[in-house]
This record gives sequence, structure tokens and C-alpha cells, in this order.
Amino acid sequence: LQVFIVCSKQRKSLIKWRRWFGKSTNSVWNKKNHRDGSSRLWYIIYQLLISHDYDCSFYITIYVSWFKKSRNYTIKDLFDNKDKKKLSQINVKNEEEANIAVDAKVDLLITGLASIKKVRSIAKNNFITVAIPFTEFKTNDEILKASLEALNNGADAIYTARSPRVVEYLSKESIPVMAHLGLVPRKSIWIGGLRGVGKTASEALKLFEEFKTMESAGAFAVEAEVIADQTLKFISENVNLITVSLGSGNHGDVNYLFMDDICGENERIPRHAFSLTKIYKLRVKIYREKV
Repeated sequence: LQVFIVCSKQRKSLIKWRRWFGKSTNSVWNKKNHRDGSSRLWYIIYQLLISHDYDCSFYITIYVSWFKKSRNYTIKDLFDNKDKKKLSQINVKNEEEANIAVDAKVDLLITGLASIKKVRSIAKNNFITVAIPFTEFKTNDEILKASLEALNNGADAIYTARSPRVVEYLSKESIPVMAHLGLVPRKSIWIGGLRGVGKTASEALKLFEEFKTMESAGAFAVEAEVIADQTLKFISENVNLITVSLGSGNHGDVNYLFMDDICGENERIPRHAFSLTKIYKLRVKIYREKV
């Protein structure tokens, strides 16, 4: 967050401020364009300060310090950490899982549109991405509406497995978008079913081109699912994107798993996942004890 403030000597007034989130968003404040909650809060502070003729610089410095700490990571932080620090991301579905993720100090969270309010109420400071359902919202305008709803309810970014055209449509509205490439289950019919990708030179080249297309469309990140690890390594080193590895080795910028898989809550887990415990066996044991 960068803020530029000019205060007059006679009547303190906020002349201009600009703020950057991530690498591209650039919005200038005006009374008719309150684009998010932080803008409205700025406007309230501004009105209070000038109505009492206070020196605004001191109070705004305090607010800026608070705002910078309101998230553990911003998009700018993610890019600053690229190739320097490996981050973790977990998919959580409810308040209980959100509590566990926060207590375990997971860096980034991803959740569904229906659960963002509850998850945000628990994970107040975590960077949270909201997944927009693939088939529920069909047109660009419907997807845009759902994305804005997610942001309004506490999301920092949205995830979509839709095409670069949709990603571009959202990014032009300054919405941070995580795309999805590699094995996309909804699209797996095109590649012969659920399988790893990027093992051959031709597939690796095609994937690289797809990543560059998403980058050009305005995505800030891509979920890279079940991509050959050396292929993802090359791609991650040659794109200006945050690469989120789901079963694609340890060469992405973020390692991503579902809490269900990590905790072993199902009898079987995907081949690309791993579990640190076996909750499923505990549940079976509890059930048998009850019987």
C-alpha cells in the first residue's frame, strides 16, 4: 500500500491518494467511486478529520500501519517472495477447518463462495481466495457478480477454471484472479481422463504457452495441478505468475493441498496427495466402539 497525502496549512484536506494491491491495480479516490470497504473507511476518516480541522498526516499514518498488517500477505508480498520463500495453501470448507488452518499457521487459504463469510470470521488476517463454481455461473456478467460478492464478503482473490477470456474480463475490473491449468478435472475429458500432464516435450510446450496466455489475460496466479515437476519448474521460472502446485512437485511458489487429504478423512486419497494422519480410521474405530 502506498499513500500520497498533501495537507494544506489552513484547512487540512486530503488532496489525492492512490493505492496499489499487487502488481497492477491502480485506483484513484473520488467521492463518487467507493470501490471497496477500505475506500469507504478512508472517506469516513477524511470527513472526520477535516470537519474537526485536525492534522490528518498523523492519523492517516496510524491507519496505513494498521491496514498493512490486516493481511498476512498481499499480492505484492506473494511476488516479492517468488523464488525466495515457499508458501502453503489449504482448501477449507467450514469454520472448524478454518480454525485448524489458522492454528497450524497455514499461509494462504482457499474456500467456496458459500463459506467465505464464515471462514473470514475465523481467519481474519489470512489471504483467502474464493473458488467460483465452474457451472453455476455461466455468463461473464454472472461470474463477475459472483466474484464481486466474494470480494465483498471478505475474499482477497477469486479462483476460476474458466477460459483466458473470462480471466481477462475479471482482471479488467481489477479483480485478482487465480486460473487453473494442467489437470483440470472438469476439462479432463479432453486429455483422456484424470492423468498427469506435461511429461512430454509437446505437452510441456503447450502448457508453457497456456501459462503465458493466462499471464497476458491478467491472472496473478495459476493453480498447477498434476504437472510434471520439472515442467512446472521451468514454467515457474519463466512466467510472471504465482504458481500454486497441487500434486506438481515442490517447484511451484505455493504448495497446495485439501485439508481432507492432509488429514486422511477419506478411505482413499488422490494419488498426487498425501496424508499426515488417518482421521478415517479413527472414525471407523469410534463407530465400532459405539456399536
